[in-house]
Amino acid sequence: QSVYYAYDPDSLITVGLSTDYGYFGIELADGKVLTYGGAVGGGGGTIHINFYIDGNIYTTDPNLAFTHPEVTGITPTNTEYSEFDNLIITDWFPIDSLQFTQTLHPYSIDSAGAVTVRYNVINHDDVAHNIGILLLIDTNINGRDDAPFYFPGGEHPIDSTYISPGVGLPDYFQIYEYGPFDTVHADQIVARLNLNTPPAVRPDWVAIGEERTLADIVWDLTGIPEEPISDGAVILKWGAVDIEPGAGMTFATIYGLAPGGEFICGPLGARVEVPRSMRIQYCSLIPDPIVFSAMFRNNTDSTMYSAVCSLAFEAPAFEVQPDTLIFMADSMLPSQMQSLSWQIYIPDSARPEISEFIHYTLYASAETLGEAETLEVTTTVVAGSIWVPGATYIGPTADIAYPDSGTFTSNAIQPLAIYITDDDTTVSPYSIHWQFLNAIGEIISDLRPGIAGITYENDTLYWENVSHSDGSVLWYRLLPTYDYHGCPLQDTVNCRFTYDLSAPIIRGYYPPDDTIINDSLFDAYVYFKDNISRRIDTMLVRVTITDDECTHTDSFPDGPLAWSPAEDTMLWIDPEVSGWRWPDGDITISLDQLCDAPDYGEPNCTDESELPEWSFTMNAHGPRAHPITPGDGWFVALPNPDITFYLYDGNGINVSTVQYQVDGEVFGAPSDFHTGDSIIVHSPAVSWDNGYAVDVAVIAAEDTLGTPLDPPEYHYPAWEFVIDLTPPVITGTDPADGDTVGTEYPTIEINLYDSLSGVDVDSITIEVAGIAYTIDDDAVDYTGGILSWDAEIAGASLSGDVEVCVNACDSPDMGDANWMDEYCFNFSAVVEPPTVGFPFSGTSICSDDAQLDVYIYDRDGVDESSIVVSVDGTEYTTDDDELEYDGTYNIVSFYPPTPWLAGDYITICVDSAADDYGYALAEPVCSTFVVDLSPPVIDSVGEDVFSTWEPPDTAELDSVVFHFYFTNELGIVDSNNASLYIYDSSGTSLLWEFDYPDSSANFWFGDGEVIFWSGSAVEFEDFETYHICLFLDDVCYAGGHDPDSATYCFDYYATKICEGQKIAPKPTMLLPNYPDPFNAATIIPVYMSERGFADVKIIDIGGRTIATLWNGSMNYGITELRWNGTDNSGADVPSGIYFVRLQTRSGVQVSRACLIR
Repeated sequence: QSVYYAYDPDSLITVGLSTDYGYFGIELADGKVLTYGGAVGGGGGTIHINFYIDGNIYTTDPNLAFTHPEVTGITPTNTEYSEFDNLIITDWFPIDSLQFTQTLHPYSIDSAGAVTVRYNVINHDDVAHNIGILLLIDTNINGRDDAPFYFPGGEHPIDSTYISPGVGLPDYFQIYEYGPFDTVHADQIVARLNLNTPPAVRPDWVAIGEERTLADIVWDLTGIPEEPISDGAVILKWGAVDIEPGAGMTFATIYGLAPGGEFICGPLGARVEVPRSMRIQYCSLIPDPIVFSAMFRNNTDSTMYSAVCSLAFEAPAFEVQPDTLIFMADSMLPSQMQSLSWQIYIPDSARPEISEFIHYTLYASAETLGEAETLEVTTTVVAGSIWVPGATYIGPTADIAYPDSGTFTSNAIQPLAIYITDDDTTVSPYSIHWQFLNAIGEIISDLRPGIAGITYENDTLYWENVSHSDGSVLWYRLLPTYDYHGCPLQDTVNCRFTYDLSAPIIRGYYPPDDTIINDSLFDAYVYFKDNISRRIDTMLVRVTITDDECTHTDSFPDGPLAWSPAEDTMLWIDPEVSGWRWPDGDITISLDQLCDAPDYGEPNCTDESELPEWSFTMNAHGPRAHPITPGDGWFVALPNPDITFYLYDGNGINVSTVQYQVDGEVFGAPSDFHTGDSIIVHSPAVSWDNGYAVDVAVIAAEDTLGTPLDPPEYHYPAWEFVIDLTPPVITGTDPADGDTVGTEYPTIEINLYDSLSGVDVDSITIEVAGIAYTIDDDAVDYTGGILSWDAEIAGASLSGDVEVCVNACDSPDMGDANWMDEYCFNFSAVVEPPTVGFPFSGTSICSDDAQLDVYIYDRDGVDESSIVVSVDGTEYTTDDDELEYDGTYNIVSFYPPTPWLAGDYITICVDSAADDYGYALAEPVCSTFVVDLSPPVIDSVGEDVFSTWEPPDTAELDSVVFHFYFTNELGIVDSNNASLYIYDSSGTSLLWEFDYPDSSANFWFGDGEVIFWSGSAVEFEDFETYHICLFLDDVCYAGGHDPDSATYCFDYYATKICEGQKIAPKPTMLLPNYPDPFNAATIIPVYMSERGFADVKIIDIGGRTIATLWNGSMNYGITELRWNGTDNSGADVPSGIYFVRLQTRSGVQVSRACLIR
């Protein structure tokens, strides 16, 4: 069989319940039992219950039901374990209207475990019932069926049958494994059965006797025989008592381990006994009042005097009887004990202060006689808490889901739903009592879940209900409903609603059919009534109004409908609600839809055949006129436009009465205008000039009922329009055509005007310097006839010649717009300051009296007075002798007042210069030069002879390489102005001349070295002497060196290579790259001593190959390779140190190159 188990929080005790029968057992956590069979091994134990109901007995013990035919065996209706509360809950319904709920609650206190066994009885019936409960406990202490029973303080066990009323018995008795005076088994198990210690409810009868005899008791205890006890058991019997309808009652006991009960040490010893546990039942404290007991003992050798005790609680609202202060005794002899007890009443208003614990403090004091024969006070304080689980519980709450009280439903079968929820536990469906009444309050049915299709699932009480008739009222209420804590429903539910199954009916309408109405603002209306709810769903009302002009359907609250609720409801059709009038002519009104407004279900709508439709004639005014095209005040871009206007009346126009006037000439109705028409088109036979104002007026007309033309205040019988045939014009611009402005962000203003219909702003386009703008652009504005364009807002910087073109049209109300011809003009914008340049910036001053020239240019002219030049911090203007400005060549020349000194660094700055429009330099422009009065000095010359070897060991002289080694203290060598001259031995006849850069293949410039390679261009004769001169100078910004001092000459003697003489070739070399450092590119020279394989790569500092410059056969001599600072993919490499690696048959050579971005 299935068993539920529950354990106390300290794992001291276990209770097990059979879900099949509902009997239970109790044992300790270590498996030692307190009842026969225990809890776990016994399959739920052997404790059973008999229920007494109106003289009938129902039992959970199937054996008793078998042996006693008059007894009915019952099984649980519901069993569950509440993990939240640590409760095993069992429900029985011996009869449908009575609910018996058993809760088993294990707990621990004072290191002892126990189980509270509680029975809640609720009467759901309409009549009172007489009920009682008999509980049989088959005791067994750790396997001993004969464990002895003792009352408190008793010296002898109860060893034979004992029957007594509960009144007058001690609050508990104990069952010992061996006996209270057995010192051999000091650790024996002692169980206690509480009879009156809260929350136990004192039984009306108690029987202790032989288990086999007591197990056969049905209800009456009087016939139990007197016999010795060898297998003990206990019967607790409560009742029988009457329980009124809707009321409940609780019976309870506690069974478990007995507490140790040690006295608190000290002169005045104390022991406190309080309820092991309390509970909230039916949302009331159980028990109430609380019995609080204390025992005091004189632990001294002297007599104590004037012993008093007081009891205090944290919650001041508690009522304590007798008074919290009790006088115990005048005197207490040594070892004498004195007991006290209180009853504590806790009102419902104080329950929120409990939370889950009642905290108490016990104070006791007495006087003793000291050594000096003086009285001394001895005090004892005991503090503790009583656990009150469930103190915060509240009963269920109920809310009507649908239908609400006072509502109407159009459902003949209206489902009912109530939300019943509980925050602490679940609601017992067996306690739900749904009562239905008729309109005068008489009960017609009494239902619960499971009856007539009523369900309670997911906190919802639901009934599909049955069919009802139109106008019937359903009244129901929810009787007290309890949760599994026994707390009743907080608020009762009482609901009445009405069935509305019929649609509204029509009672009449206004105006009657076929009447003539003269008030165009009169109110039409329709009467109707709903007999049940008296409510109309205004949102579903539909009214269609048809007249000669249109048909429109209106609904509330739109259109001309107004609502006037009353018992006979009225719907007003009020044209003033929406600023509307009834038009002249025949009008038909139809009510298309009318429905009531139930709270539940679909609206009941009146059948279409019963909805009214009626007609009447409106004659509120005579004919009315209104211009169509051209309208009043219009500008017309046509010389003779068709004139179209309304002339209308709902009752038709009498054509013969029509007269209208155009420009003073009177006309009758056109031949194609008929009674039912409303538009007249007049085509003028004349053309009007530009600016001419044309007057139109309707002067006479009657409708078919003879009503004359309405007064002018109700329509528009006269109007005027103007002919506009010319486009806008431009009367001026700023800047004007040909002007010059001195800003790059000018504002352009154009006088754009049209005297008639005005300029169409959206048509305006202004094109400035090739970029078109419209009025939608922030830079463009047109206000008061001025079209403006702001360059700064447009983000446009203007310079030089600027062309502006404008186009626009006028804005007539009728006809095509008149476009102007595009208007263009030009102006100049000057915004750049002068340009400053230094020829050969960064080079040298090569003579001590050299003038310094600076280039200053502006296309608009330079203001000479604005020029300020500083040389080494000294400022000069053109008013000074040292400074001169040549405006023709745009050169400022500075003449030094004293000679330049070699080695000085001279800084020259143009501090100020402005053009003729005042645009000046933003900051000084400077350059620094060094005074270099000496050219480079060539210190020595070396030579290398090269030949080509051919068999048989003969050689021809090929070329000579000259190495010129020089020093240059200042300045930069001018490689673009180097020349080498080869003369005959006399030095007078020039044989060959080489100028750099024309002969760049013959020159190489390095750091302190110039290499000249004669190559095949020079053929030296054997044994001849040649005079060779090299001209090498610095780059000079101003002045120049003496050419003779910049020329170095020497004699070269050419010797023949003898037959058989081997000339050692110059080894292959990786020459230094130039320039270095470099930015854009560098030249890497490679000298090959003979034709052969060469591999030239660029390597980064990590050893990775960046670029391959050469890989293959390279000719004899010098080959110049160019590296532009990119890798093999063409991507730029970053700044840094790179290595040039040359690999040939003779080995590997490496040089360094520095790239600066």
